[in-house]
Amino acid sequence: MIRALAALTVALTLTATPACAVPTPPPATAPVVTLNTYGAFGNKGATAPVVADVLALVKAHRPVVIALQELCARQKIAIDKVLKPLGYVSTFTTLTRLAQCNDKSGGNRYGLALYTKGAYTARARYALPWGANAPGKSNRGPRALLCVNTKAIGPKPVRVCTTHLATVDPDRARQLAAVAKISAKWTNPLILADFNLGTPTVRKSFPGRIMADARVTTDGGSYLDGVVGSVTATAKPISSSDHHAVIATVPKATS
Repeated sequence: MIRALAALTVALTLTATPACAVPTPPPATAPVVTLNTYGAFGNKGATAPVVADVLALVKAHRPVVIALQELCARQKIAIDKVLKPLGYVSTFTTLTRLAQCNDKSGGNRYGLALYTKGAYTARARYALPWGANAPGKSNRGPRALLCVNTKAIGPKPVRVCTTHLATVDPDRARQLAAVAKISAKWTNPLILADFNLGTPTVRKSFPGRIMADARVTTDGGSYLDGVVGSVTATAKPISSSDHHAVIATVPKATS
């Protein structure tokens, strides 16, 4: 009898003890960077400070994708020289021509650049609406969405894009709506951009997409640059720019 009771007690104890929970591993992620370089209006087309800051970001964070806005073509060429040996491939699109780039012989080209670790495919440029803002408004000018496919984030190709929206509506609102519409046809695209809007506002245009908020510690506010599709995001001050760089992590694309 005593043995039977003892056995029953052990059985009840084992039954009542919950199984050890197996922690869910965090999702595999990859780092990406976006930066408004202040290439023309701040750096006046100078290459050294922009190259130095971009290279420092690469060495510190080893991003698989880099998006650069407000970049003069001469600065992009200089950046290529230091990033190509590290395995990066780039593409550039001209938005307009600015005398502030101080590159008359090169056409004073000014625009957007994307860098991927390794080759990309399916490059495309999508024009965004502009011209509704009154003449003289800041950032009134041509805008575009520059995109490529890359396997830098995993074995499955991912559509990555960059853009730079106007600073005020109605152009800004129309451009954001256009980016959302264009990217809606892709599966989990990444959009690294200067949205000129806080993250909570941008999120509303991309329902169902994740987007981490890179809050700037100096003002406590939601930063204007970010990555649609990001898991985490951190804003980092950059000496050559009036913007912070945003260092984000994105889910690795699995087959």
